[in-house]
Amino acid sequence: MPLTFDPDISPIQAQITSEASALQKFVAIKEQRTDTQANNLGGWAGDFFLTEPLEVLAIIPGTAEYLDSPDLPCFYIVFHHKHLDFYLQGLEIVLETIEYVLEQPDMDKYYLDWSS
Repeated sequence: MPLTFDPDISPIQAQITSEASALQKFVAIKEQRTDTQANNLGGWAGDFFLTEPLEVLAIIPGTAEYLDSPDLPCFYIVFHHKHLDFYLQGLEIVLETIEYVLEQPDMDKYYLDWSS
């Protein structure tokens, strides 16, 4: 599940102003979910990974422009998305193929085509 951003909701409108209010929001969302509902969800209240926790690789403080407001403080979250591993494997295969072709004396006889 990718992270979402709703440009119509500012951090001020979200009314999360402290660690305690963020934790209260998390607990409230978690208590609303049942075992039969999808438990990874995102929306104006945030992104929640209740079934499959997010593997966070980095949390980087920064700023982001929001509509006409000056840059607002934010965090950029770098995470591992396990469902994209096959894309990385595909890219590794393509890279190996390119390296192989470049080593050939008749490399102009090779073509690379990528389909989606």
